[in-house]
Amino acid sequence: DVECGRTAFESKKFDTAIEFFQRALRDATEEDEKAKIHANLSACFLKTNKAKLALEHADVSFDLSKKTFPKALFRRAEALEKMREFPRAREALDKMLRLDATFVDEVHPKLRDLAVKEREYEKKLAISEREKEKRKERGRMEGQQPGTMPKWEISTTVPRGMDDIDVEDDKNKEEKKIEERNTAAAEEEEEEEDFHEKPMIDGMGLEAIEQMMTLAQIKREEAKAMDQSDNNVSSCGAQTKEKKKPSKDFNFKRCRMCGNVCNIKMMSCSSCCLSLADASSFTPVY
Repeated sequence: DVECGRTAFESKKFDTAIEFFQRALRDATEEDEKAKIHANLSACFLKTNKAKLALEHADVSFDLSKKTFPKALFRRAEALEKMREFPRAREALDKMLRLDATFVDEVHPKLRDLAVKEREYEKKLAISEREKEKRKERGRMEGQQPGTMPKWEISTTVPRGMDDIDVEDDKNKEEKKIEERNTAAAEEEEEEEDFHEKPMIDGMGLEAIEQMMTLAQIKREEAKAMDQSDNNVSSCGAQTKEKKKPSKDFNFKRCRMCGNVCNIKMMSCSSCCLSLADASSFTPVY
């Protein structure tokens, strides 16, 4: 049975090997033979990822050999490594070297692997501890007790679909159109107010303004000619008199710009809005 178990183990049929070794264990009578069979069973359980059973058979093997079987200690170290108990695994390997130094070529690489795996495991533990602390801190900030499930609130809002989005887009477009209409109407009203408030001359074309200015220039020249003729007539018998100032007895003002006749009380022309405050901007009409 032992040989059959070894053949099955080499063929990687570990369950079959376990059955053969268990039969051989029942038939074995000597303690040394039982110790070797238990060590073989420990190796089979290690291959099937049953670390606790492998550790138990390794300890039994070492005890049956009266603590003189180094292979049992090696199986113990492998089982403890699978259980991530790295310090105990190192102790088992150190004990194995003290028991038999000829296994140094097997033990030293195993010790190096254990040191690397232990550092990696400690890093993972540190990261997990930090994550736990962060979760606890979040729970304290949210009023949640540590170790309890978070209280999720049931949302009463209906999920939005594409139809809702389309309806909202249509509403937004209608609102934009209404705003544009309102702004256009307000601008038109402002333009009308500005048109009424502006002087009439601003609403005229360039040609009309030029015609008015030409007429005004002609009338100014005519008025100057009349004044010169009056001065020439009066200078025949007397000294040159000062230019006649408009009498205060007239009732109307004739705009020199457009020729419009306005009331004497008006300070600007009702047609071209020219200021009539200065005497040079109008001619008196009696």
